[in-house]
Formats: sequence, structure tokens, C-alpha cells
Amino acid sequence: MSDISHNLNDMQIQIYNAILEGRNVFFTGSAGTGKSFLLKYIIERFVDSDLYITSSTGITALQLGGTTLHSFAGVGLGTDSFPDLLYAVKKNGRAMKRLLSCKKLLIDEISMIDNILFDKLELLARTLRCNNKPFGGIQLIVAGDFLQLPPVKGLLDSSEKGFIFLSPIWESIFKPENCFLLQTVIRQSDSIFSEALNNIRIGIVSNDYFQIFNKCVNRNFSDSIIPTKLYSTRLEVDVENYTELLKLPEESIHKYNAFDSGIQYYINILQNNCIARDDLELRIGAQVMLIKNINSELVNGSRGVVIDFVEIVEDNGIQITIIDPNFIKLNKCETVNMQYPVVKFTNGTVITMTPEVWEIKVGKKILAYRIQIPLILAWALTIHKCQGMTLDRVILDLNNIFEYGQMYVSLSRVRNLEGLCILDSFPVHKIKAHPQALCYYKLLELYKK
Repeated sequence: MSDISHNLNDMQIQIYNAILEGRNVFFTGSAGTGKSFLLKYIIERFVDSDLYITSSTGITALQLGGTTLHSFAGVGLGTDSFPDLLYAVKKNGRAMKRLLSCKKLLIDEISMIDNILFDKLELLARTLRCNNKPFGGIQLIVAGDFLQLPPVKGLLDSSEKGFIFLSPIWESIFKPENCFLLQTVIRQSDSIFSEALNNIRIGIVSNDYFQIFNKCVNRNFSDSIIPTKLYSTRLEVDVENYTELLKLPEESIHKYNAFDSGIQYYINILQNNCIARDDLELRIGAQVMLIKNINSELVNGSRGVVIDFVEIVEDNGIQITIIDPNFIKLNKCETVNMQYPVVKFTNGTVITMTPEVWEIKVGKKILAYRIQIPLILAWALTIHKCQGMTLDRVILDLNNIFEYGQMYVSLSRVRNLEGLCILDSFPVHKIKAHPQALCYYKLLELYKK
């Protein structure tokens, strides 16, 4: 067995070794079982190889430092006929170069890719690379959970379009022995909470679990850190956040503008998808959320409140070295005197927040990056934006749930029951799992036995 970090569990080690063996790998599991952690581990280990990092959504792609699968392949929305897509990609020099040089292709949130698009992409790769192996010989490293995020709304209404595992190409690439189930829940340490979530994931809730969640209805929190409300639309989130921000003392306003650099096309992707804001306004008392992993205790999703602003001075100013020979020519150092926010988090940690970097990479090249304070206002957040996060405190309005798996996705973001508040009532009738996804997992589990 390869020398693997002790931070991986046994199943993650199996997956990593399967990748080292050159196998096409699909790994799945419920929320909080370490899919994102393993993806980042894989990316770090293959940073110097011809690994291309993609996801079905811009948000999750940026969290991994990659691009969308559509952008990687140069197919736009991917709705055109195969001949039209082939013609477009042949004219796109960058897309052609990526497809021809790619040895390993990582795809996150695979559940949102439909079977028709997958078939087109596979045929494109095979045709352009003049290689009759599946995907033209590219090794696929794929992750996602079909019981969380289904393909884009509307696709399942067609008799032809649906989940990616309905494609015969999927079956030929990801044979059962190349599919792995992560089952150890890392996000939630409470076994009762984890068990309840696992039942909701497959569309089941008992009266005992109903009583557990019913105790969270209209819960009050005693300290100054207010739980984050999850909404389905960005407009609701922006209204909530700025309404609350304007209630705080105006004399403590501090504004932070993001610094973006790179190729304009990828800068546009950053601006449309990066969770770090173009402009961030904070005041003392602002409810905030961390959007970068700082250490094992302060992670993407940790909640806190701004308690002060301090000027960090070191040798007449902070020495920020920006080295990027591909895109910009700056002096080796810029001396910056700024006041940075001091944040108290729910675990009691008090820390001064300084800028972090978000990158878009294609292969080994950094094509764009953003520098910004790793905080966002956190009175409210969209359900979509909290993908991959572990949230400390959340207020959920579950009455607006309408999609398969959406109830499970919302509830499973929370670290523990003590951090959960449900508005008005717990709507048991909205717990539902897609029958096709349930069938797929039952067959996979039967094989694993």
C-alpha cells in the first residue's frame, strides 16, 4: 500500500490507491463523509501532473481551484447537437489543447450532470483524441451524491434526459468495483443526528426523529452570534444582510475591495461565482462567516461576530508579496497599512482576519485569482452557496422546500442539533428522495455485499 497520510480513513485510502492504479473512480456518500476533503487531498498530490479540476457548478469548481466541466470542454451550455459541439470545440484552440493534454479529469458534484451531456462529452473526447477507449483514455476521478443535488431542474421531465448513471457509457466506465461508498460521517459527531440525517437522505423519517427535529423549532440562542438563515434566492439573502448591517454603528464602517488578476474570461468566472465578494462592508457587530479553512477548528462555514478592527503594523507596514509572472508586473512588495476585522467565533477563538487567495487553475496554470478578506455577511445565505460548508448555526425555513433531496441538503449543512433552529414547523411531508437515485444506491450496496 502507498504511503498515505494518517488523516485519511480506510475507505479514502482505498479510493486513493485505486486512482494511483490508473482506474476510473467514482466515490459517493452522504453529506459530511469527507468527499470534499478527499478531493482536495487528491488535488494536492497530483498538482504537478496533467490533472484538470472541474465541477458541475461554478461555486464548487472555485472551491477546488478549477473550472466548470462545460468550460473545460468548451461546450457552452452543452445543449447543441454533437456535430455542432464538435465543430465549436475544434475552433476553440484552448479547449482542444486541454482535451488533448488531459491525462486525469476530476469532476465534482457529478449528480448535476445529465446523461445526455455526459454521452456527448465522452464522444467528443474519444473523437478528438483519436482513441477508442472510454473518454479517449482520460482517467476519470468523479465524486458526488445522487441523493443531494439532481440534474438541473427540467431535465428529468424528459424521457431521454436524466441522471448520469442512466447512460450506458457510465456503466462501462464505472463498473461496481470502481464505485466507492464513503459511510463514516465526519461533519456530525452526534450519532443520533447522523442517523436521523441518513434516514432523511433516503426519504424516511420516524416519529422518534420527528420529535428530535421538532425540539429545534423556533429555538433561541443566548450569545451574540446569531444563526444564519438559509434562503433559496440571492435577493432574499442580500435584503436580509444589508438590512441588518445598516442597523449597526455607522462610525465603525470598513470596506474591503477584492483584487482580481488574470485572463479576463476567467476573471469574469471569478466575479460571477466566487463566494468572496467583490466589495465587503463590515461594522462592529456584523454577523460573519468564514469562507476559507484556517485550521482544524476554524473552517469554511465557521460563524462569528466582528468585535473590533485593528491595524497590523510590521516594519512600517504589512509586506504583501504578489508574484505572478504570467499576468501582472508589480513591484516585488507593496507596503500596506490597513485595519483588519477581529472576529470572535462560536468556539471562543478570537482572530484577526487578513486576506486570502482564491484561484482558478487549468492544469498547472493559474489563470485568474482573487485576493479578499475571507469573510461574508452571515445573517443570511443561499442554500446553493453553502455547498461543501460545515455550518455552526443555522435558521431554516423548510416550508419553501420543493426539490428532491433539498430538505436533506439543508439539514446536513449543520454541525450539530444544538446549532439548528427551524422556523415555524418541521414539514415531514417534504422529505423525499428521488426513486431512481434510491434504486441506483440499492443496487450498488447489493454489489458491495
